[in-house]
Amino acid sequence: MTSADTPAVLLSRARFLRLAGLAGLAGLAGIAACSRETAPVTSGTTPVRGGQLVFARNQDVVTLDPVRAGDNGSIFILYNVVDTLVTIGADSSDVEPALAREWAVSPDGRIYTFRLRDGVRFSDGSALSEQDVVFSLDRARAPDTAYGFLFDSVTAVRAPGTGVVEVELAQPHPPLLENLTIFAAGVVSRAAVTANPDAVGSGPVATGPFRVESSRRGDRTVLVRNEHYWKADRPHLDRVEFPIVDSDDARVLALRSGDVHVVEAVPLTQVDRLDGADGVDVAVEPVYGLSTIYLEHGDPLIADRRVRRALNLAVDREAVLSAAYFGIGEIANSTVPKQRDWAADVPRYPYDPRQAAELVAQAGAEGRQVPLLVSGGDSVAVATAQIVEQGWRAAGLDPRIEKVDFTTLVDRYAKQDFTALLGFETADVTSPWEMPLLHYTVDSPNNGMHTSYVNGGLAELVRRGSAATDPAEQAQLLRDAQRLALDEAPVVPLVFLSAATGRRSAVGGLRTTGTGWWRLEDVWLST
Repeated sequence: MTSADTPAVLLSRARFLRLAGLAGLAGLAGIAACSRETAPVTSGTTPVRGGQLVFARNQDVVTLDPVRAGDNGSIFILYNVVDTLVTIGADSSDVEPALAREWAVSPDGRIYTFRLRDGVRFSDGSALSEQDVVFSLDRARAPDTAYGFLFDSVTAVRAPGTGVVEVELAQPHPPLLENLTIFAAGVVSRAAVTANPDAVGSGPVATGPFRVESSRRGDRTVLVRNEHYWKADRPHLDRVEFPIVDSDDARVLALRSGDVHVVEAVPLTQVDRLDGADGVDVAVEPVYGLSTIYLEHGDPLIADRRVRRALNLAVDREAVLSAAYFGIGEIANSTVPKQRDWAADVPRYPYDPRQAAELVAQAGAEGRQVPLLVSGGDSVAVATAQIVEQGWRAAGLDPRIEKVDFTTLVDRYAKQDFTALLGFETADVTSPWEMPLLHYTVDSPNNGMHTSYVNGGLAELVRRGSAATDPAEQAQLLRDAQRLALDEAPVVPLVFLSAATGRRSAVGGLRTTGTGWWRLEDVWLST
């Protein structure tokens, strides 16, 4: 749970399972994008080997089984414990080799052949084999897992030879490589999982830069160097400790005092005050995130497109940016997060309460109640909701802000027990198709992000775009989908988001990825 200074919910990620603990990344996303973007910390230019990093987090670990994790507290740890066949580059733009040293795609785009690195060992010293990869990917694509939908196109994973893995698809699906970078596709030891299936949740036997030394709920998780890691020059650190510090103020105080080196989720109200304090700075880095108002289309009022467009036109996003986000941010012109091939020239909704009122009148909706569900302990959400309420009322509607605690908000979102709900979402992979697939495909695994929205034309654009092999065609179809989705107004998009991370000057190499985690193998502490 976040404090009053941080957005409390990221209604996001691939499935609702992600909501079990999304307060952490919501706080992380509390600073919106771009006007205050900073570079990663570089404490000197030469990495130093050794030392213990203390990274204060506001969210605990639930499970460290890659295919069962659905909370940010667990997922961030997993990204530093498991390896995948391929990974995202430092700037989050390219897919790079990881456990696979190379790969090839068949001419018809249906078979991906990966050749594994030689000599890779698990954290227990046992050798990685192609069978471990097959086992792990079969676990990841199982239909009862949170992220199995990313691999719906996969029909088979097999090992045709030593050190070789093939992934066969029913039809071309270019996002596959990017989808394979997700933690859920992390490779674990088949022998270890088979011998003790329950133990994987406490810390998998994997091939990443760190291994789990201990994880105590309500206290801390400790990672130590994986001495068998295949990169000879990584990680730089010997040990990373993650104490759980729920209070924003307590985390900031610990950073200023030097008790911790890094804190996540710097409160919006404290960024300017903390940045530049003695030995401390705050990095604000873009993530693939969006603050938005979800609309439940089972409500006849919301089912009317005129009303949905009115709800969008009646929001003064400039006021939201100024009053709720302290002038730091970027107004959204998309109903999903800003990623590759996002079209800057697609016009966003203007603030036009007069046109909104005309649409409300045309729909016969004057005076209709519109409950807006928000997290009452979240000052950013409450400030945003108050601005939204004023605009919707000026359009002739009767908005009612309903403040609930975070747990209730999550529960009602899962049950689709809302008319309008203020939340946040982030993408899990660098592919720009994950979120459109979740929002707009007819067979969306979460019922259109729990909104019941269906549009056949939009679904077809997303289907074609995610299967297109020509980059130019992909970009055009994504632009078309972006434009049509805004016109359809299935949600009320507000602001593109960023991560705010505080760190001591001794920390080097820290960078937030676009998907909102930190690659700690590259981090060091200067002496």
